[in-house]
Amino acid sequence: MSNVPIADYALLSDCRSAALVSRAGFVDWLCFPRFDGPSVFARLLDEQAGHWSISAVGATEVSRRYINGTMALETTFRTPTGSAVLVEAMAMGRNERGHELGVDSPGVLLRSVSCQSGTV
Repeated sequence: MSNVPIADYALLSDCRSAALVSRAGFVDWLCFPRFDGPSVFARLLDEQAGHWSISAVGATEVSRRYINGTMALETTFRTPTGSAVLVEAMAMGRNERGHELGVDSPGVLLRSVSCQSGTV
């Protein structure tokens, strides 16, 4: 079972399923294609149940926020040598919320990381 406090997790959702992302950049819970579906990652419940991590080794500061008006999460990692930004969201199906992201997909977790300065 994860020792990360539940308050340390951010929620991502596509209105059909959900992911929980820790401040360190670990997806410790993800169920697809529905909330009552099987888990893809379940480290929240069992350390051996899988996770997906994108994080900065040696991060000295981590800040995060939801991008205004969205369920997209932006996490900034700062290290002694640079900084990187991770943006993540769950795509929605055809014509849901007025866009075409994730068309015909049973569920998509989008994660994009970019180096903002230096080396990370």
